[in-house]
Amino acid sequence: MSSLALVHRVSGLLKRVLQLLLVLLLLCSTVYAAPEEIPVPSWLQPATVGEKMVINGLPSTVYRFETHETVEALLGFYRDQWRGKGKNGYREAHVEPWYVLSRLENNYLYTVQVKEEGSFSISGYLAVGDLAAMRKTLKNDKPVPLMDGSTVLNDVISFDPGKKGRTVMLANKYSASGNSQFYRNYFRDRGWATLMDSSSDESFVLAFKKRNLETHLVISTVQGVTHVVMNMVEEI
Repeated sequence: MSSLALVHRVSGLLKRVLQLLLVLLLLCSTVYAAPEEIPVPSWLQPATVGEKMVINGLPSTVYRFETHETVEALLGFYRDQWRGKGKNGYREAHVEPWYVLSRLENNYLYTVQVKEEGSFSISGYLAVGDLAAMRKTLKNDKPVPLMDGSTVLNDVISFDPGKKGRTVMLANKYSASGNSQFYRNYFRDRGWATLMDSSSDESFVLAFKKRNLETHLVISTVQGVTHVVMNMVEEI
């Protein structure tokens, strides 16, 4: 798989998780006693996407699943688990194509998001976010280089053995070429070496390296809005 395809695949996955978690944070407002783990039906076997991720400042554990079942079967399981616990029990939302349930307990945000993959097949994510650790995490986050007027859409920090990764998605009104020149100047002026600099149909892929740091950028414009996906990796 090429570097560009890999960046698009990873950033797309993260974007879906982040957007839904942000919606759920706005929906949830009540605090309950927290179980240690999110409940899982016997027929579901989720795989860990990241045990130590920070999603828009919210430290989270994220799991992915695929199974030959229906959306209603999964949602029914969690409705039964959470119904009657506290005043509201859980919150529910539909953000096409995703169905989402959330529950806030003792400063932990539990979310379930699922979509149909076929007549009897579904896929989705489970996530547990630690709200108590959110303030400390936000305080420690370093700013990323932005053109004036840019809006940060998503910001994810993840940890793997020996590596710390951060993926930031942002948008602005400047052209893709203008953004690419801004980031070329920013990194080169600070002593970063250029690993990649390619373009196609007003889309740009850039990569820079400095000591134990490496940054990859994918820049493209769609309907007058330029999106930048910045993937930063630090060897620790």
